[in-house]
Amino acid sequence: MIIKFYKLSILSTVIFGILLSMTSCDLINGSDEDDDDDKITGDYMITFRTEDGLEEYTSEDAVGGLVDQIDKQHRALISGGRSDRSIGLQIYDDKNIAESTYSGYSIDQSYTIVGVGLFLIFDQEIYSSSYYQQSDLVIKISELTSNSARGTFSGSVRSNLGNDLTITEGKFYVPLEN
Repeated sequence: MIIKFYKLSILSTVIFGILLSMTSCDLINGSDEDDDDDKITGDYMITFRTEDGLEEYTSEDAVGGLVDQIDKQHRALISGGRSDRSIGLQIYDDKNIAESTYSGYSIDQSYTIVGVGLFLIFDQEIYSSSYYQQSDLVIKISELTSNSARGTFSGSVRSNLGNDLTITEGKFYVPLEN
């Protein structure tokens, strides 16, 4: 039952990302500030590095997020995508999603999830942090408003074909659906 619930949560994030990319309009929120390591500024985006180089999703690629609550389950879903690639970050908690660092993954007896997940779809290969018993994925929300979320992420994912991928220097700045 727990595995089916987790797979359902991954599926809901994938569907959210696809719907966001299909319905997105001009989401650019420009800024004249320069980027630095402590603060992500400028247009909405999700970026990260892998062994293959820099991967970027911008406002043109439909990036967005959702923070909500269903019964006792609080969650933040952050996604970006285009026709051949997409990414989804998931944060689950038993209390309100806030500016904090999230890691790990557990489910209590009432099926409330506390932890994080990440999936990538590159062409036909699906990478997920859930393929690891003990994922090293860390997602930090450094700024959370009613309109947007900023933060960083890093960790390892494994594909449905058994290939490993290390994600470093992950950053996001996304608009939130209301």
